[in-house]
Amino acid sequence: MMALKSADVENDVVRTEQMEKMSSRVKQLKRQLDEAEEECTRLTALKRKVQRELDEQTERCQELTHDNEQLKSRAADKQR
Repeated sequence: MMALKSADVENDVVRTEQMEKMSSRVKQLKRQLDEAEEECTRLTALKRKVQRELDEQTERCQELTHDNEQLKSRAADKQR
């Protein structure tokens, strides 16, 4: 009977240790997930910023192209 109780206690200790390890692992994974989500948010914001800058530069390029075409047209008219 004593050996049975000792085995039960030993099993409880092993289970407790396993639970602590699993709990620790879950906390570690949650931290990693939080870090990954933060990185994803940061990269998404950066992507939006770069896209806005690209859109602004594209618009400016179109404006300059239009201005250039007008200047070419005026120069051609003056040569006639």
